[in-house]
Amino acid sequence: MSGKAVNSVLVCENACVRFPLVSSYSRWRLFRGREVDEWHEALNSVSLSVPHGSIVGVIGRNGAGKSTLLRTLAGVYPLAGGRVVRLGPVSALFELGGMGGLLITGRQYILRWLRLNEVSRREWKSLIEEIREFSELGDRLNDRLYTYSAGMAARLYFSTATSVGHEIYLIDEVLAVGDEHFQAKCWKRVRERLAKGVSGVLVTHDWSAILRLCEQSFELDNGRIVASGDSEEVICGYLKLSDKMDPNRLACFSSQCPASMCATTGEDWICEIPVDVTDQGPVFFTYSIEKLALGQDWQILFIGTRTLIASDAGKYLARIKVPELPLPGGEYRLNLFLSGAKPADGSPRPAFDSRSWTTGNSLKLYVDGPKKPSLVTMPLMVEYT
Repeated sequence: MSGKAVNSVLVCENACVRFPLVSSYSRWRLFRGREVDEWHEALNSVSLSVPHGSIVGVIGRNGAGKSTLLRTLAGVYPLAGGRVVRLGPVSALFELGGMGGLLITGRQYILRWLRLNEVSRREWKSLIEEIREFSELGDRLNDRLYTYSAGMAARLYFSTATSVGHEIYLIDEVLAVGDEHFQAKCWKRVRERLAKGVSGVLVTHDWSAILRLCEQSFELDNGRIVASGDSEEVICGYLKLSDKMDPNRLACFSSQCPASMCATTGEDWICEIPVDVTDQGPVFFTYSIEKLALGQDWQILFIGTRTLIASDAGKYLARIKVPELPLPGGEYRLNLFLSGAKPADGSPRPAFDSRSWTTGNSLKLYVDGPKKPSLVTMPLMVEYT
């Protein structure tokens, strides 16, 4: 996904950002308007677009250019080339705090933020009360910021920055605010914003956060986009979770295994997966069906019963049958697994092959039917054969 996409609310096209490299001996060039000899290319021809109602993930190691990209999207850094188009008000959740130092009170910080963001004075009273409750600061809101712990300050900054709804959010490592209790509140607030159709960009080292929030992601390295696509594929490549199964393993899914499948809500769904077995020995098959619930995680909806499908060399079909498929219309992931018998010494079963996000090759399951907010439709009765 690059360039300007249909229904995009944020578009970045061939963005280039560079910073001058100066030493103590060449700083005078900047003051006198002279050309600088050396430049650092922080971003090099970066293109991406953010669809309406989606959060796009950007992952990369330290120095990859993630924070520079986010600030460029927000308009903080000037472009040396390319363009950025923002089709809606933007809330930048990075470098929270910083409006007046530590001598002001929490309440004064909120007021300055509200003024800076041109929030109507009629809303100030209710917003201050809402921020006080969400941040759990209580009467400490009237204390000066230098008396706050790091966790208290982070709660104030996040609560304030997310108190007013925006159409586009630019988020930089702020979902790890406070303790586990407050992090859960942060995720809940993000889910509420997503439910209202907000869009945005999340840059982070936390690949699990990207998997929970983002269907599409980009990997940034040395100021360039080096990978893009489904989040599970991008994260798999980023973590180098390639298929490291023994090439001489007893069984594997055939090269004829499809990349996607289709089914219909309420109708019997039957599919057959080709499997190649190269030698004698028990081969067991199982599967799972998962769906990404944005802001929460991948939800496991079905886990198949482990079934013996082969004992000798040959070509086989692993069969899945779900009567009256109880899944609403939408896109799901079908994960497939082949394993051996459990050893007598209690050690783990040998793994022969898999198609899952950990190997970056899960199958897409497209279900045709009415879309619903629920994960399954009732009644639910499943038979495995």
